[in-house]
Amino acid sequence: MANTDRNASNYRTVVTNGRNRVVAIDHSLTFPEYRDAEFGIRSDFVRAQLDQPLDAGVLKDVRALHPDRLRAGLSDLGLSEGATEGAVARLLEIQNNGRITGLAWQPGRIE
Repeated sequence: MANTDRNASNYRTVVTNGRNRVVAIDHSLTFPEYRDAEFGIRSDFVRAQLDQPLDAGVLKDVRALHPDRLRAGLSDLGLSEGATEGAVARLLEIQNNGRITGLAWQPGRIE
């Protein structure tokens, strides 16, 4: 997603079918329109996971999502092309590298 103000007060975990799942709340700064070098992504989760291998189960779920399906879903929600393509780029980054590298956000900052 790349919420630009993600912090511990606006996400939580829930157990569904015996698995922990992250649920994001407070979506006011989610899906940025462009890579903002000044504001960047402010996410405790992204900062902690940056260049760290993701859990095998999480990675399996992420790799199961086809980029075209994400693109269509976000477009159907009315997101702009810039916001949609940014989300797809971040998905592909994780799918291809098995981790968050931050390359799909360049020249933006990750704080």
